[in-house]
Amino acid sequence: MEIALQMDFMEDKNLKLNIEKVGQEFCNPQKKATNCLRPCYALHFVLFGKGSLIDGNGKRYELGKNDAFLLYKDEKYSYFPNEQDPWFYIWVGFSGAGIDEFVSLCGFEKDNIKKHIVDFNDYVTLMRNMYDCFDASEVQSLRCTAYLLLIFGEFIEREIAA
Repeated sequence: MEIALQMDFMEDKNLKLNIEKVGQEFCNPQKKATNCLRPCYALHFVLFGKGSLIDGNGKRYELGKNDAFLLYKDEKYSYFPNEQDPWFYIWVGFSGAGIDEFVSLCGFEKDNIKKHIVDFNDYVTLMRNMYDCFDASEVQSLRCTAYLLLIFGEFIEREIAA
């Protein structure tokens, strides 16, 4: 179910969101790198452990607890857990229109996909609620979209306050 919203503070003013999947993964230390061209956007929150990510331009990010990272649609990434302290993350995959502009309001850019979060538990609570209610029904899709908008709202408020 795609949700369309009018956002007056955006230049394009139109945002369409569709939740593709919500998941979590505790990675095995021997897990091979995930190399992919993203079919949709994916916002991850590292709950504990560490990992590395290399974007399509070769920029390397070291990620750990209290970090969030956004993978952009149609971009190449390779990411993998630290062998001594593998990561556990929760994530949401989403698609739609107007997303690049919207996530830039949250402080993400294609050349800066990582954010270290001070009030991490606020985000994790929303992500866990989204994870708990995710299924393929229309009503649950609406709830998941609402949780994602609350998460984006947290990011935008913190960007404005910074």
